[in-house]
Amino acid sequence: MKTSKNSTSAGTTIVLALGIILVVLAVMSHLHIDSMSPAIACGQTTESLYLKILLYQGMIRTYWVYVPSSYDGSRQIPLVLGLHGAGENGYVFAVASGWTNLSEENGFILACPSGSTPYSAGFRWNIYNWTDPPDDVGFLMTLIGQLKSDYPIDSSRIYMTGYSNGASMTNTFAFKYADVLAAAAPVSGRWMTALGVDPYSISQPNASLPVYIWRGELETSQNGFETREVQDQLQKQYWIDWNKLDKAATYVTAGIYKTEIYSGSQGEVRFTEVEGRSHNTYDPDTTAKIWKDFFTRFRREANGRVRVISSADMTLWMYLAILLAIFAVIGVGVAVAIRKSHKPKLDTSHLEMTIICQYKS
Repeated sequence: MKTSKNSTSAGTTIVLALGIILVVLAVMSHLHIDSMSPAIACGQTTESLYLKILLYQGMIRTYWVYVPSSYDGSRQIPLVLGLHGAGENGYVFAVASGWTNLSEENGFILACPSGSTPYSAGFRWNIYNWTDPPDDVGFLMTLIGQLKSDYPIDSSRIYMTGYSNGASMTNTFAFKYADVLAAAAPVSGRWMTALGVDPYSISQPNASLPVYIWRGELETSQNGFETREVQDQLQKQYWIDWNKLDKAATYVTAGIYKTEIYSGSQGEVRFTEVEGRSHNTYDPDTTAKIWKDFFTRFRREANGRVRVISSADMTLWMYLAILLAIFAVIGVGVAVAIRKSHKPKLDTSHLEMTIICQYKS
């Protein structure tokens, strides 16, 4: 009987191991380069990108983690979660988007999971669905918990972004766990009204949330019940209303980027339309703007409120840092001067007199 149990246990272990191997092979076979492919050849950093596995609700889920070379585990660092589009996977998004390079340059952890449902040559997410399996919202929440266990993640600086189907998943997650994120950036994704979901008739987000919405000027491929222009307007309006922001926008044009900014004490909503672009909006330039212009400006405080770090605040901190550096240099100079002033001097008058006296004798 004992032998039978051991055999059963060994058999289970072998089956699980084979299952994991098959999943890894399946994932590797899906490393195709789709609509985001041009960025892959642009020297993106991949040396510290690791494939990991998480068992969730009986499913083996995969995710890719980039750990910057500056990481030593001694301090808390931000976390960015990037969600791929339909037919892609976490690896493709991590590399093609340029987030690996930004992680290396700015010292945050990057995690790019793969969706739950096989689709085309990759996977897709179960968007705008909070009840029926597969539970991608619960998986992402569990993943965040796992990452916080593995790394010293700063809970006040957790950010989520996604492309296309992943953008819709970002909104889906935000509706249930807004208080987990400091900010979100859905890029070129469908809004829920295009699938017949009324955002005001479902359970509302549990906190305010800064949201940065992106769209290509020429995008027309968004299917559903509404045109993409109607979807964009409804998506903007929802997050503006939810965050209780000023409905009067500030308009900023910088090259091909035309941005509307809606501000208030509860956060901020931005909408950027990229001139001349279609559904290929997400590239390393988009990524850099999301990180530098948006994510770095928000933190989720312990009381649940979002702290907005304005450009004036950042300028003040910059000046304070410069002043501290100047004072440090002055302090070192003063310390050196004091040491020199207190250095004992050798009195040679007595020695000289002694030598003279001895000579005269």
